[in-house]
Amino acid sequence: MLFGESLGGGVASELAAGTRVGGLILQSTFTSLVEVGAELFPWLPVRWISSIRYDTCARLPLMSKLKFSCPEPWNWTPLMK
Repeated sequence: MLFGESLGGGVASELAAGTRVGGLILQSTFTSLVEVGAELFPWLPVRWISSIRYDTCARLPLMSKLKFSCPEPWNWTPLMK
């Protein structure tokens, strides 16, 4: 079981996508670190220069036996089996 809160949510989702875990709990996290940076600093080319992405929504489909939905930025909802 992995738990990630805030920035830890990005790290936990990266770990869960690469290894087999029993479950994943994300609390008060973000969908993509690049999107957060782009929103906070719109005058900087954050999407272009960022090497650390922590794209949580892109990682969720890679996790076996876990179903998630990420309908829009800042708001994803887990789906029950």
